Amino acid sequence: MNLRTKIEGFVLICILFNISTSAGVDVGLDFKGGFNFSNIRGEDIDEAKKGGADIEMLFGANGGIGMGIGFRKYFIIQPEIFFAMKGFVSELGEAEVLGIMSRELKTSLNYLEIPILFKINIPAGTVIPNFYIGPYLGILLNAQTEGKMQFSNEMKERLGIEDVNATSDVTDRFEPVDFGLSMGSGIGIKAGPGRFIVDIRYTLGFLNIREQNNYTLTSEGLLEGEMKNGSLSLILGYGIDFSN
Repeated sequence: MNLRTKIEGFVLICILFNISTSAGVDVGLDFKGGFNFSNIRGEDIDEAKKGGADIEMLFGANGGIGMGIGFRKYFIIQPEIFFAMKGFVSELGEAEVLGIMSRELKTSLNYLEIPILFKINIPAGTVIPNFYIGPYLGILLNAQTEGKMQFSNEMKERLGIEDVNATSDVTDRFEPVDFGLSMGSGIGIKAGPGRFIVDIRYTLGFLNIREQNNYTLTSEGLLEGEMKNGSLSLILGYGIDFSN
C-alpha cells in the first residue's frame, strides 16, 4: 500500500468521524486482525471437484480498521478498510514414473477490501452479540503462484536433484476488482474503555475474477471457466467507543 493510499484512508476516517460526532450519534473505532480460509468456486470448478480434482482452501491473514456509526447502540453502520489474503491450492498428485511424490500449486490473491456493514447489536450486559451483512469492494493488490514439487529419495540420489519451489507473479491474470457480500456474527466483550471483539465472517464474491486466457491447473487438467472468491474469516480485535 503506497503513501497516498494511506493518507486518503486516514482523511476519510477523519471526515466520517467529524460528521458522525456533530450529528449526535455514537462513534467507535475497531482495530482487527485474524485469519482467512479461502477457496474458489464456479461451474467448471465444481464439476472438476466432483470428478476428483483436489482444490483445497488457502490459509491466509487479514487485518484492518473499521468505524462504527451507531444509532441508539442497536443499529450500526460500519465502513471498514481491510487487507485480506485469498486464493486456493491445487494438489496435482503423484507422477511415480518420474519419481515425483507430490505436486502442489498455490495461488495467493491479496486484496484491499472496503466493506460497508449494517450491524444489529443485542445489548446483554458485558457481552454484546451482533449480526451483520453488507457489500464489499475488493481491489487486487497483487497475485502470485507458488509451485512445489517433491521428488523421491531414489530420484534425488540418482540425478542429484532437490525439491522444486518456484514463485511467479500472476497479477495480470486476474481481474483488478472484486465485488460481493460480507456477512457474519460476533461478540463484543466490554473491557476498559472499549471492548474485545470476536467475529466470524464469510465473504461471497459475485464477480468472475479470472482474466480471459487464464486457466487453473488441477489434477483433472486445465479449467478455463469462471472463478469466484469465497472466504471464511476468524477476526479478533479491540474497539474503542466515543459516546456523546
